[in-house]
Amino acid sequence: MLQVISGRFFLNAERINEQECDAILYSNYWWVTPIKAGVAELRPADNAGASVSSYVMRYTNRYQPASENDIRVLPNAVEAVEQFRLLASFYFKAFFHNDRDYVERLCRPGAMDGFDKIVPSQFVSGFFDGSRRGEAAQSVEFARFLDKVLAMPRKGFRLLLSCLSAFFDALEVLGNNFDLAYSMLVYMLEALSKSAPKPSLAWADFDQDIRESLDRHLVTVDSVVAESIRSELIKNPHLKLKKRFTEFILAHVRDDYFTSEAKGIKWALPKSSMRRAIGNLYDARSGYVHELKRVHDQLRHSWAGANSDVFVWENETSFTFDGLVRLSRHVLNSFISKQPVLEGEECGWRSEIPGTVQLEMSPEYWAWIPDSFQPANARKRFNGFVQHLMTHIQEENPALLDLRKVMLRIEQLVPNAKSSERVPMLALYVIFNSMIRVEDQRPDWVGFAARWKSEVEKCSIEWMVKDIFIGSKVNWSTTEWIASFDEYQRSMHKPTATKLPLLLEVAIVAEISNRLLESDDGEARDKWLERGTLDAAGNSRVQDYLIECRRSRNRVDINQLLGRPSPALSSEKPQPTVDEVVEADEAEDK
Repeated sequence: MLQVISGRFFLNAERINEQECDAILYSNYWWVTPIKAGVAELRPADNAGASVSSYVMRYTNRYQPASENDIRVLPNAVEAVEQFRLLASFYFKAFFHNDRDYVERLCRPGAMDGFDKIVPSQFVSGFFDGSRRGEAAQSVEFARFLDKVLAMPRKGFRLLLSCLSAFFDALEVLGNNFDLAYSMLVYMLEALSKSAPKPSLAWADFDQDIRESLDRHLVTVDSVVAESIRSELIKNPHLKLKKRFTEFILAHVRDDYFTSEAKGIKWALPKSSMRRAIGNLYDARSGYVHELKRVHDQLRHSWAGANSDVFVWENETSFTFDGLVRLSRHVLNSFISKQPVLEGEECGWRSEIPGTVQLEMSPEYWAWIPDSFQPANARKRFNGFVQHLMTHIQEENPALLDLRKVMLRIEQLVPNAKSSERVPMLALYVIFNSMIRVEDQRPDWVGFAARWKSEVEKCSIEWMVKDIFIGSKVNWSTTEWIASFDEYQRSMHKPTATKLPLLLEVAIVAEISNRLLESDDGEARDKWLERGTLDAAGNSRVQDYLIECRRSRNRVDINQLLGRPSPALSSEKPQPTVDEVVEADEAEDK
């Protein structure tokens, strides 16, 4: 949001809505003159040098409407204030927040009581020190820093702000959960490292102890086989992530990390130990994630971690919390410095404005539109029709979407569609024409659908839905029903897959149980009824009905399960179904 109000995404200077705004921030950072930073100005509200200083953040909220029909006047700029406070806290190595009491508590000089084991200021250098006095040069440099950040590509800017948010979340949670705070900093570095390409792996990247042990065994086998085994072992995804994490940090650690920035540090990390220390850091994160394994107990004591990068135990180097904070801040600064500077950028920034949420439109607004119908989106159209129908299924005369023009499009497109696309197209075609008045049906729609025998005769979830709504003459076996339903459940989470309302899925499960009842497979039938009962979670009416059917050994009335007043009639006059026409054609062929 801070990038948006800076105006760098606006195409021109016309039709820009503006409003002067103020926000209140508190900090342990103390300075007496306004800090002007281009997009905002930080004005001291007191200059008494108190432990917590007050500031007014003055900025201009800006927005350029997308068109004359854009009803937004100005976006909510709270996110811009939040992003500014994160960047100010990061640059000044202090803590800014809109809650004065919160700043006072985090920047406390000592323990509040006997349960206050970890005081942030005793574990982290600078950020939580009381009354940090600023310098004139810092306010000038901060403006340059902020200009550089705001000129970053949008993708890099959003990644940076996400990482800064995680960085300060870790600092803030330090007093409550040391292990979580430590791991969160590693998560942040790992998220940042994913902006780099995946590195190639070599056998030398494998764990040294395990590698040496394996090498002793592999020398006893054929060299080609041994090399093949090594190639398979280094495909380990954990190893790939660890190497990318390590290489990214090493690539973003400048020499000044070991020289000017290391001045005054009691136990500064030597460059030769950096790679091993980073590997240990990643392993410590994995131990916490997978086993809730705590970091070394020594690191929990301020005497071991204050003003030190590392702690060495049993010849292994571990980052202290303060050392991890220093490393994280250095890597973030290095990441910023490597980002290109853009004057402007075309990106979908409007969809990222706070308060903007993307939701799928109800089918009644799009499923009936013929011009946008294509074979590739036939399943989405089928899903929309079924969703709308199920919303009204319990009404005396359920409302249907008017798909009459879509039916014509289906007739035009089916011949050139793929076989996999024809199934949802034809199922939609048959279901809709079966449920509307005769005078509204397409001419000879039954004959048209019957032309596509291979698609009509094959059991699939779409035709099972048709059976639930209007019945069928095709005698698919119970095994085919079960196989098709299991395949549906395996693939239904794909973006372009058929996805049914839950109650309709339960109805299909119930129909499978009915078929098993007819074949006297009572044990399997009970399992499917139990499956339907558990899937109908939250719907006590359906659950009670399925339990009663299981107890009484009765068939499940699908219409009663759906809450359907009565079966929908396919037409006012009986006429052959698609299934009957296909059967008749096959008999004639014989």
